[in-house]
Amino acid sequence: MNKQIKLQSGTNVSITDDRVRVDLPKAPSSCFWNAVSSATLNGGDRIFPTSGNKSNSDVIHVINYKVPYTYNGYDPTPLKLLSDITAREGISSERTVGLLTAASMKTCVTSSKSIQGVTVEVVVTVGLSNSRMAGAEADFFGLLSDSENYLNKCDAKDESSKKVAKIKSGTINTVIITNTPLSSSALIETYAIAVEAKCRACSDHGVRCSKDGMSLAQGTGTDCCVLISPTISTLSNDDKGGNRKMHFVEHAGKHCLFAEIVGQTVHESTSEAIMINIQNMHGSYLRYKLKSYLKAIISLLNGSRPCVPPRPMMPVPGAPLPIIFMGIFTVFFSLFR
Repeated sequence: MNKQIKLQSGTNVSITDDRVRVDLPKAPSSCFWNAVSSATLNGGDRIFPTSGNKSNSDVIHVINYKVPYTYNGYDPTPLKLLSDITAREGISSERTVGLLTAASMKTCVTSSKSIQGVTVEVVVTVGLSNSRMAGAEADFFGLLSDSENYLNKCDAKDESSKKVAKIKSGTINTVIITNTPLSSSALIETYAIAVEAKCRACSDHGVRCSKDGMSLAQGTGTDCCVLISPTISTLSNDDKGGNRKMHFVEHAGKHCLFAEIVGQTVHESTSEAIMINIQNMHGSYLRYKLKSYLKAIISLLNGSRPCVPPRPMMPVPGAPLPIIFMGIFTVFFSLFR
């Protein structure tokens, strides 16, 4: 597969069997690109300055790379893997936001909306094998790393890496690009809206938590969201050589039009990508729903965590509702045998 898509803003999206690459156009005049993400490579709050020349070295990239299901997360480390990928692509790792997924690149969906000169574009890939609800039972119980290079010091043959290999891979990776600067509060609101829209798409399709089939999942355990927007420049030159104030999005709460655009764009693209994933993994939507209901029944029969106190001498917590209902059902069933 080798697919090229040019979005309305001039952003180029290149899709192959093993990666989705997003190449952003030059940032608007007097601005830099700002990326907020939970990405592995260059995650967090990052500003990518430009030198003002016309070389391709100033282009900002997002790489969404497909790893095999057997990848254990340690050999090589995610940072080393993504650095190697950027070198192979011929782009700078310092100007690239890097994501990892085990999802098929066939699930890649792009969507865009433009109103009043404001454009929002979304690129999504979906994998659901690793589905989780918020607050699901943890797989790893360490809270703090003991060094700056914690992952680099992990042995790929230890028990932790074996446990990583046993966890089913699947990730919903979302990239949102807007051509309009956002205030600090609008940036956070927009990121939250994007995550909520993803959760809504999962709920619409009844995606169930792999840990608890009775509960709906809001995503997977390794989801990543990247929000890219221009920085706010207080002054920019107009055509006459004077100065004018730059327009920006000040608020992005759900009552605002910008939040509607972001929410709808992310929801539509994620929902479509989920459907593609379901078709690829289960063959039909009906078969997927039957498996989903079966998972819920099995979860009900298995119950939840044992009713033991979190610490010695603390009160024993009450039994979960599924256990109570199963107990009542068993008693009545035994009476009428």
